[in-house]
Amino acid sequence: MKNEIRLVALDIDGTLLNSRGLVSDANKQAVDAALERGVQVVLVTGRRFSMAEPIAILFDHDLIVVANNGAVVRTSRSHRLLYRNPLPLEAALAVLRATRAFRSSCVAHAEEPGFEQLVCESIDPENRPLQWYLNKSKESVHQVESLENFLTVDPIQLMFGGNVERMNGVVGAVEPLARKGQVRVTKTEYLHRDVSIVDVLSPSSGKAVALDFLLQQSQWTHKNLMAVGDNHNDHDMLELATVAVVMGQSVEGLKTAGRYVTASNDENGVAQAIERFVLDRKPLSVNPS
Repeated sequence: MKNEIRLVALDIDGTLLNSRGLVSDANKQAVDAALERGVQVVLVTGRRFSMAEPIAILFDHDLIVVANNGAVVRTSRSHRLLYRNPLPLEAALAVLRATRAFRSSCVAHAEEPGFEQLVCESIDPENRPLQWYLNKSKESVHQVESLENFLTVDPIQLMFGGNVERMNGVVGAVEPLARKGQVRVTKTEYLHRDVSIVDVLSPSSGKAVALDFLLQQSQWTHKNLMAVGDNHNDHDMLELATVAVVMGQSVEGLKTAGRYVTASNDENGVAQAIERFVLDRKPLSVNPS
């Protein structure tokens, strides 16, 4: 198996990073060892590129970063744009109309050459997760009176953040558009913190779509792909990969038959997966069929 794996796709939060938001020495050493063997390591995340870049540049190589759940693909050091799949403007406006009741939880991700912009109306001060997110990106935040009036070109995505119950309401409001094929909806949940993120993307976007693009560019197939993830937004790339590895603390539903289960993100689960399937050192268990 190790000789077939040419591309390793790693989710960042809850996977490569531990619960303190750090890359452990063991994970870094395993990734570096894979890179030295000529295996391509790609960071695949719901984060936008500028929030993923500080993680990617911890490694010596110019990694590829699949950002915004697959909507944008750039190289970490040279910032070369490889792929872009924004949310069509008409679909974005339809989502905004359908989610008017959740407007105080909505952020539009706009992207100009060399500049990312987070656009919102008024954010509920009680929405602490979203307030925290925006406070970390103050230089990119732009507040407007109306998102509908502001958006004149395709945004990268629309993002909603808040507690789990409220975000389930967002999913319910957008699902009719998803069923019609107008948008793609992904969800990331942290139940122990009562935090959920809903991303609305182009219907032809996704982590798996971006990875399939990279595989084709290198003339590889899903047989050459290992993917490691922990949350709902990792489901499509785990389905694509021949070697699908789920973190020990992952959300319910990911540990399905045929997927390998590694240790948690606080127990160097990424390192264990790379050691098993790329470096051929340690065994991992697989869920029974």
